[in-house]
Amino acid sequence: RSAWYANNVVRPTILLVAISWLSFFISRTAVPARVAMTLICYLTLSNLNSMVSASLPKLSYYVRLLGLMTASQGFVFFAILEYA
Repeated sequence: RSAWYANNVVRPTILLVAISWLSFFISRTAVPARVAMTLICYLTLSNLNSMVSASLPKLSYYVRLLGLMTASQGFVFFAILEYA
């Protein structure tokens, strides 16, 4: 089951963070494209985080997968704040 999470959650999460940070290499004049790129990544991560949270049982202890998801959302959110 951990291989499923690695292939369907961890890799896409890392890819989405990388895509959102690639927006810094797009021209400064293309603000709508840059904001849309990071915003789509953030919304996709939010959806992925909800899916993972719904599939895991209710646990009282720290789960590294959820920590990765939260940290990734933070990285993308800070990329969005760069344009504000």
